[in-house]
Amino acid sequence: MHEVAAEEGAEILVVDDDPDVRAFVRAVLETDGYRVIEAGSGQDAIQRLRIRRPALVLLDVMMPAMDGFAAVHAIKREPGPFVPVILLTALDDPASRKKGIEAGADEVLPKPVHPFELRLRCRAMLRIHQLTEELHAANRRLRALARTEIGRAHV
Repeated sequence: MHEVAAEEGAEILVVDDDPDVRAFVRAVLETDGYRVIEAGSGQDAIQRLRIRRPALVLLDVMMPAMDGFAAVHAIKREPGPFVPVILLTALDDPASRKKGIEAGADEVLPKPVHPFELRLRCRAMLRIHQLTEELHAANRRLRALARTEIGRAHV
């Protein structure tokens, strides 16, 4: 088994209605070599995902119009490859964390998020994303091999 280093340079979508929070998260992540794209709302995030899927989404819970719980639920229902979602929330009570996981989030972090914790969780979620991509590629190869073997059996 090989080391998963593909997270370096990964594209991360940061969704928050507060531009100062987006700038802080961007600064932390870009220091580690990630490419950051931003969205100011849940609706904007969904539109961006339909155009290009990032390797990870960081999503604020408390936003106007569409909160993070509704946004993560909508993101997870979008067709396409798996994208991990980390919710960032000032609602750091067990019920809110549970609600986030039940909505489809893969991780929930309290705000304000500590840069060290943010880096650790992003790295873990990006590792999961990379392993999921590798699994899908292996399954595609297996399906192609199965079709080849079935074709040979009928000759």
